[in-house]
Amino acid sequence: MHEPEDRTAPAVMPDDGFRLAFEHANDGIFIARGDRFVAVNRQGTELLGYAPGELDGALVTCIARPEDLALLASEMVEVAAGLRARREWVLRRRDGTTLDVDITSVYLPDGRFMSIVRDISQRRREQHELDAARSALVALINALPSPAFIVDRDFVVLMCNEALAESLALPMNAVLGGAVAKMLPPMVAEARMKRLREVFATGVPQAFDDNSAGRHHRNTIYPVVGDGGVVDRVAVFAIDMTDVRRAETAMRLSDVRMRATIDGRPDVSVQWYDRDGRVLLWNRASEKMFGYAASEALGQSLVDLIYTHEQQAEFLAALEQISESGNPMGPVELTFRRRDGTIGTCLSTIFEIPGEDGAPYFVCMDVDLSERKRVEAELRQAQKEEVLGRLAGGMAHDFNNLLTAIIGFAEIGHARVPRGSEPSECFGFVLEAAQRGAALTSNLLAFARKKVILPRSILLRDVVDRLVPLMRPLIGEHIELVTRHDHGPEHVTIDVGSLEQVIMNLVVNARDAMPVGGRLTIETRTVTIEGAPGPTEVQPGQYGVLAVKDTGIGVPPELHARVFEPFFTTKSVGQGTGLGLATCAGIVRQAGGHIGLESGPGGTSFKVHLPVTMATTGAPAIPGSARDKVRGDETVLLVEDEPAVRVLMERVLRSLGYHLLVAGDGREALTVAAAHAGKIHLLLTDLVMPEMGGLELAEALVALRPDTRVLLCSGYISDPELTNRAHALLPKPYSPAQLAQRVRETLDA
Repeated sequence: MHEPEDRTAPAVMPDDGFRLAFEHANDGIFIARGDRFVAVNRQGTELLGYAPGELDGALVTCIARPEDLALLASEMVEVAAGLRARREWVLRRRDGTTLDVDITSVYLPDGRFMSIVRDISQRRREQHELDAARSALVALINALPSPAFIVDRDFVVLMCNEALAESLALPMNAVLGGAVAKMLPPMVAEARMKRLREVFATGVPQAFDDNSAGRHHRNTIYPVVGDGGVVDRVAVFAIDMTDVRRAETAMRLSDVRMRATIDGRPDVSVQWYDRDGRVLLWNRASEKMFGYAASEALGQSLVDLIYTHEQQAEFLAALEQISESGNPMGPVELTFRRRDGTIGTCLSTIFEIPGEDGAPYFVCMDVDLSERKRVEAELRQAQKEEVLGRLAGGMAHDFNNLLTAIIGFAEIGHARVPRGSEPSECFGFVLEAAQRGAALTSNLLAFARKKVILPRSILLRDVVDRLVPLMRPLIGEHIELVTRHDHGPEHVTIDVGSLEQVIMNLVVNARDAMPVGGRLTIETRTVTIEGAPGPTEVQPGQYGVLAVKDTGIGVPPELHARVFEPFFTTKSVGQGTGLGLATCAGIVRQAGGHIGLESGPGGTSFKVHLPVTMATTGAPAIPGSARDKVRGDETVLLVEDEPAVRVLMERVLRSLGYHLLVAGDGREALTVAAAHAGKIHLLLTDLVMPEMGGLELAEALVALRPDTRVLLCSGYISDPELTNRAHALLPKPYSPAQLAQRVRETLDA
């Protein structure tokens, strides 16, 4: 009930001291009688957004929220009953907003209510933020899969997460407030407590690993600094690393196994690439195959390593196709470039694997085919040479028979006509043509490595020096000829005539390479080669070396592999047969040696390596002799399947006084020998005959007549062991004088 007279100042403020306290108090003071305010100090009006004096006479309920009116009436009844009330309220301000306050109310003796109101909104906000932070912290700690807790300086657990309670097999309320020492495993309790004390004392965090109950933990202790900079709490985090460690170990083992698998095949190069062709993995076989170390290749683009720009574009297109189709590529043959610039061939298979970031990786597995390709090429070349050799050898054999008859009868005819006469001149032309034909067949047989040879020990420098006078008019005055010899033990075993043919062929080849002049250098020396060479290189050992060098135009690199092929020539039609260098290669290989080529802008060098042998002495293959020294009266069994050659041999030998038994083949020869009761001093037989060859005939006859000497005649050798047998040889074609000399030598040996 409103009573205006009670609102006078004296009634409200009994004395000046109270008035001063009322007006200057830091808290709001509200005085009411019944249901209306009679006085509100300045702080009170400001708290609720009213002007000074505006609340005087206003209903008490104007500052209460509707939902609090019943509670307000009950509170006033209790205060009127003499009870002192203190409560946190939410008051309504003049603008409708609310204010959190703390109210202490008393009932004055004069029947008035006095309430002291303190603003606690800031404290409420701070408490709310603190509660939110604590809730977030609790949620964060509980979200950790590993144990975490906070202890005070008495080592009592103030806060922990559910993971700790689960690891201890205790309920949460049993852990909170408990002593941490009693909760730690006994085997680590003492060490952990020592670390906790150290962190409290120093304020320095600690991190350490330990193992307990078969589990590996990574522990961290953080100091929590309180008022005054003193560490009053510490937070402990124990992360269970057992599964991580096992995974890391498994990953390392997997990586080791993968590397062992990748590097375990030295013949399979493995690389990983990304979509742009950058190298991600490069195994040891790749290092060997391409010439780049893994440290050099990783991160590099293919175009910088093994492919040209064009090849890389094709490779990247292939990767794109593999990615789109999901199907691997290959195996397919590809060419690549090594670090040294040489080109190789590989059999390549490429497939896709998923990468860590979702982008695909590409695995490329290569098998180097370069060596196999080289061997296949050599095999094809060898097969080609074998076929050509068989053809050349067969043709040369038949041609040598013809040449033997032509040369023999021409010499006989030439000797029986007056010198200077027309018939004598005709016989001379026939002999000259026959000798040229003999040289051609000699080249064919040398290329086929079926030429009849008479190897003996010689000094390379002696052969070169003997040929120098023949070389000077051959090469011309516009070419300087230089010879150099290192006086070493360069004795080699080779057919002298064949070696002379090699030297002259190389000299002619060098001359043709210097049409406008230059220098031709011929060197001989002894070298020792060590190490393990490749299949086409010179094998280890001591060699006599013959080097023929020119300062000519050189041989293009792409032709190096073909210069020794038969019938290959760079000369114009009619200028060369293509057999010169092929013949040289055949002769050198037949002697167990090697011939190679080095060429560049400064000229070409052919080097012949022949194995060094012990120096021996021997008679020349076919020395000249006077006619009276080749006569004889011994019995000779003559066996030749070519009628013209047989007739020639028969006439020559009969004219020299020999007694002849003549047969047209091997079996007939055995029959003739069986019918002859006397001694047969010499078997003179052709080597290659139908049904029974000369070698088989010789073995059969010598078995019956051990004292019979054997002289084999042929321009074609198909038995590689022939030169190792104890039989004399007479190469075709031969002249009557050579036949007579060789027969006499064999009988007198």
